[in-house]
Amino acid sequence: EKWNTVPKVLRGKVDTSIVVGEDWSNWSNTYKRSGEEFKSDSPRRFVQMELILSTEDYNVAPLVRSLSVEYVNALVNGARGSIFPKTAKPNVDTNFTYELIPDIKPDNIGFDIMRLIIPDLLQVENVEVRYNNEVVPFKKYEIVADSVLISMPESVVADSVQVNFRTKLVRNAAVIKLDLGSSDSPGLWQNVEPAERRSDVVLLPDLVTTNRIFDQIEISNRMLSPNRDEINDSLDLNFTLLSVDVAEPVVEICDLSGRVIANLANWGHGSYHSYSWNGEGHRGNIVSPGIYFLKLYANLDEGDYTRYYTISVVY
Repeated sequence: EKWNTVPKVLRGKVDTSIVVGEDWSNWSNTYKRSGEEFKSDSPRRFVQMELILSTEDYNVAPLVRSLSVEYVNALVNGARGSIFPKTAKPNVDTNFTYELIPDIKPDNIGFDIMRLIIPDLLQVENVEVRYNNEVVPFKKYEIVADSVLISMPESVVADSVQVNFRTKLVRNAAVIKLDLGSSDSPGLWQNVEPAERRSDVVLLPDLVTTNRIFDQIEISNRMLSPNRDEINDSLDLNFTLLSVDVAEPVVEICDLSGRVIANLANWGHGSYHSYSWNGEGHRGNIVSPGIYFLKLYANLDEGDYTRYYTISVVY
């Protein structure tokens, strides 16, 4: 209305844009072959597909003869959920509750498995399930990659389900998701929609106001004696990476002149990094006794971040 009251010479050009609604998911990964499992969130009422056709022979035009999507009935008519609390301290054990409100109809298959997806999950404790605020024993739970699989003894018929658990979060705006499954239909998962916008997001405000990148740095020993007697033969380094904007950190062993004599490889998981050094240089030889630097380096948008620790090699 205000725009209509402005003189036409001042209104400027009208630009119309089509914006994807918040209830639409992002584009899925590319499908490589026919018959692949559906890669987007489901269930959905509408599906938008994009096909890019190409050919290596300019005499032959690519052609799509048919496109079909096979589907099965949803486990429940609908499901919405929220995570509490909405904020937490980075890398600190916190008690969370995921509250699920399922919409179950008489003809629904139902669900007896819940898959809780937690970014950079390393461990989870104090798992508890409640139906309508009453504790219900579960058959078992197990951690698979970034997910916690919770199996219930029978199909859920409650109006509300609360999943309580204790874990650490290391990424700001962590999205905690819940999927529903059935032991009668292995591989079929129905995702739970956020009850409200961003109701499945946990913020870590302290990460916004600090430049802390490495957390809980642990060095097994600072004096190395790599003589293969199984006593202080190696150095172990563990730390947690707190920033999502950091490329893979570089961990090196340097001599006093700054020359790199060994690059260490990460064998940790997600944000939890682990390294080990057995006293060998680039050529596989044991380095000479002396003082060395353990260097941690990260490349950030706002600049480089480097930490040094002195270590000794004796034998």
